[in-house]
Order: sequence, then structure tokens, then C-alpha cells
Amino acid sequence: MGKAQLVNAVILRMLLYSFHLYSWPKMIMKQVEPIVRNFIWSGDSHVSDC
Repeated sequence: MGKAQLVNAVILRMLLYSFHLYSWPKMIMKQVEPIVRNFIWSGDSHVSDC
């Protein structure tokens, strides 16, 4: 497993646990996913519409 895949798996598991534990609104979950994806692949948390 590559480093990016490992980090992706760990961060997403932590978020899923947090979402389950605290029952976050779905709107926030939809906003967080692209932020995490952009951070993992580019190191920047800003969401771009490209």
C-alpha cells in the first residue's frame, strides 16, 4: 500500500468514526470529503471547481 493510500485510509476512517459518533449533518460531510481529497492529492485544502 502506498503512502497516499495509507494516509487516505487513516484520515477517512477517523472522519467516519467522528461522523458516526457525533451525528454530523450530511451537508458538512459532503463539504469535508472534497477538502480531504484535495489535501491528500495536492497538499492544499482549498476546493477548486476545475
